[in-house]
Amino acid sequence: MLAVFRARDPGEAYRARDLLREGGIAAEVSWEMRATGVLPLDIEPFAEVWIADEARAEEARALLAEVEARGPRGPWTCACGAENEGAFDACPSCGADR
Repeated sequence: MLAVFRARDPGEAYRARDLLREGGIAAEVSWEMRATGVLPLDIEPFAEVWIADEARAEEARALLAEVEARGPRGPWTCACGAENEGAFDACPSCGADR
């Protein structure tokens, strides 16, 4: 197993995992905690995306970099009229693609 991506938030971690899986790369999200600040310590969770096949690390990183280069996507309105957040590529109301 090899970590190929550290996410800024949970949604980003799961989107990265799903993107890799769609590309045929077995991937999982691993949650960890790290201490920040001074006593009393603040605990901050972070997620990493790990792949099973280390030989595909460069392919996985390239795929994730391509998506990262596109930048964040904003909210959108589906043809059915539902208002959707930028993270959704399909409408949760009717299932239509973005």
